[in-house]
Amino acid sequence: NDEVYQIVVTNQGRAEATNVTIVCELEDNMTYVSTAGPTQAEAQGATIRMAPLPSLAAQSKATWQIRVKAVKAGDVRFRVSLTSDQLQRPVDETESTHVY
Repeated sequence: NDEVYQIVVTNQGRAEATNVTIVCELEDNMTYVSTAGPTQAEAQGATIRMAPLPSLAAQSKATWQIRVKAVKAGDVRFRVSLTSDQLQRPVDETESTHVY
């Protein structure tokens, strides 16, 4: 079974965000298949790194779709971390999925 996670980054500020970078972490029972979005992705083991988005205008959005394949049934977590030049620390999100 394939699962598609959609990552939407919204610049809620009044200034441009620069070097917007997404890093995803997969658990053991998922494998990376593909990515669609404004920048290319590179997978190394359980880590998927998007090439930095050079800029994201104020009040704009950027969207990536990450396709993964379930290797075995279970309760899994898909972790995403966002950084940019303007952020003091990463923004982290986790999506829980039950794989049958």
